[in-house]
Amino acid sequence: MSYFLAHGKWPENYACHKCDNPPCVRPAHIFDATAKVNMEDMVLKGRGSCGEQRWNAKLTKVQIVEIKAAHASGDVFQRELAEKYGVKRKAISDIVRLKTWKHIPTEEIK
Repeated sequence: MSYFLAHGKWPENYACHKCDNPPCVRPAHIFDATAKVNMEDMVLKGRGSCGEQRWNAKLTKVQIVEIKAAHASGDVFQRELAEKYGVKRKAISDIVRLKTWKHIPTEEIK
């Protein structure tokens, strides 16, 4: 409502907070952003949970580094990694294709 009153229109996407204070309604603290920009803003401000911080994480950062290194060596199949770490093969595939756990820089696996 604050965005509407300040700009005379509803946001096209999401009304996001610069100050990250949910009760704040100051128009200068609210901006229109796409879902992607909103998610990037959340991550930059350290509000999002990813990796081990997620309640349902089955792997640790150390294990992810091990998985990426083992896969990069070419000496092990994804199926074997899945069995070793107690996850599905798709989870391993998503890790090595950077669909998940992409917040861990590739240089950490060397």
